[in-house]
Amino acid sequence: MRAGGGFPRPVLAAALWLLVGSAARGQIYPGDVVFASQYPDMGIGVVDMVAGRTTRFVPTSRDTAGVWPDPDGIHVVSVMHEHNICSTLRPALVRFDPATGALATCRVIPTSTCTFAGGLSADQDGAFICAMRSSWSELWRVDASAAVRLETIEGSIHAIARDEDTGEWWLDVDRSQNGAILRWTPGSGFSTVTAVYTGRAILHDGPTGHFWHLRTPRLTLRHRAQGTPLTTLEPIFAAVSVVQDPVTGDFIAGSQDRRLARIARDGTVVRIWSALTAGVFTGLYVWGSRPLAGAGPATPGSTYTVRLRFPGSPGRPYAAAASLGGIHPGIALPHGVIPIAPDVLFFLTLGRDLPGLTTGFAGTLDRLGRASLSIQLPFTLPRSTLLTIGAAAVNPTRPAMLDVGASITLAIR
Repeated sequence: MRAGGGFPRPVLAAALWLLVGSAARGQIYPGDVVFASQYPDMGIGVVDMVAGRTTRFVPTSRDTAGVWPDPDGIHVVSVMHEHNICSTLRPALVRFDPATGALATCRVIPTSTCTFAGGLSADQDGAFICAMRSSWSELWRVDASAAVRLETIEGSIHAIARDEDTGEWWLDVDRSQNGAILRWTPGSGFSTVTAVYTGRAILHDGPTGHFWHLRTPRLTLRHRAQGTPLTTLEPIFAAVSVVQDPVTGDFIAGSQDRRLARIARDGTVVRIWSALTAGVFTGLYVWGSRPLAGAGPATPGSTYTVRLRFPGSPGRPYAAAASLGGIHPGIALPHGVIPIAPDVLFFLTLGRDLPGLTTGFAGTLDRLGRASLSIQLPFTLPRSTLLTIGAAAVNPTRPAMLDVGASITLAIR
């Protein structure tokens, strides 16, 4: 403090700027869980994972399925079955503001045969991938301008997950009680990974690159290529939905009876939250766990943009880096890993703007914790090259003084 008891003007101005930004957004903190739920309590809401209570719940007239962060860094997106906010009986994507509880605009998915959602994710270009299920299921790509059907497949898709290492997808498909995990490469079709009873969820496992398959009550880690079981956790209180913290590898699981649990990678139940305001959990997202969103396309000679969103670190400095080594084994932290493999490109680009290659790889987040960066993809870059981009914000209140989340891997096309 200066003589006379006053704060330095720049410090006071910065504090007021952050305070106003925080007050305008309402209270939602990194680590809180945004959820979608279906009957008997249909809606979208937020659970304070410190206090163990639902802080916000917006009822809907139809079931909701899936939760994914919007690239704007403010909203999340969910799928409504025949939701009336769009004045349509067709499914639609709707945007939910976790800080205010406002249910925002939507985009109708013009399917004529599939009325229920089997999963929601996003591709490397920042568009949403929706699995709409019936006896024949459809895969849709939805962005700000259009909803386009990519594939039709026999069977009912119950879950979808992006392989964060390759940009391909795993699908859990039920075909007349004969379930299977399929691998989907957009534009190249499907291949069977393994036959398995239909489950509730699929998750890419950040620490190993394999995938978790939830078939209540068992959560099984399966080999990414062969689908063979590697590890099985049970029981996890009849979980019907699950999401993984990409840094620690812990799970947040939701049950049919209004409970959430934090579960360690060895299956130990760390904590259970009960009597929450929700129905059956159909989608979970840990707020702030996916701080990077791409805006493609990622083609040789193009400029690829990545949007950063660190809601728990407004006004903080950040640094980013690129790697050709993928996300394994990552950079070890006391509480987990930074999911990017350090190689020559990593050290070349870490926190540096290189003329003709990187822009915005170091800077300061805005009052909502957002920023953007870009990388120029050389004309000589071979197609099918995998490029990983990661970022972290400096925040003294977080473990290891870093705010970290999932990285993003691009498949050059």
